[in-house]
Amino acid sequence: MNQHSLDKLISDQKNVLFVDGECSVCNRFALWTLRNDSTQSVLIASLQSDLGREACRRARQDPDDLRTVIFLQSGRFFVSSTAVLRSLLNWGGVVKLMAQLFLFVPHVLRDWCYAQFAARRKKLPFFKKGACEIPDKNLQHRILS
Repeated sequence: MNQHSLDKLISDQKNVLFVDGECSVCNRFALWTLRNDSTQSVLIASLQSDLGREACRRARQDPDDLRTVIFLQSGRFFVSSTAVLRSLLNWGGVVKLMAQLFLFVPHVLRDWCYAQFAARRKKLPFFKKGACEIPDKNLQHRILS
């Protein structure tokens, strides 16, 4: 899917996960989301894209600070740990149950943990800049550019 406007995605009630397109951890999470989304409703976009930068502004996030993730769901923007957990609710099974439970943890604590991980994610031994797996053709239509 190309050339989407954020207003159109909002009015169509689309679910969009915005991630750092240059982070292998973020890209793996995005790919896992595409593969495990039992609703097949989540779309993926890079925070670095024009669409992602606009989503940052609307979610009151700095478009140049790529340490966050944004999830657009039913016209609402969620950031950081809440964005991750809300996106996991689409996975179903045990993952959905765990996400529901973690949503009861105060967001201040969740976001602090998220910020600690986000600040260190590029130092992890499995982080490889630019080393992203290409999704299957049946998933590529859910990636926005």
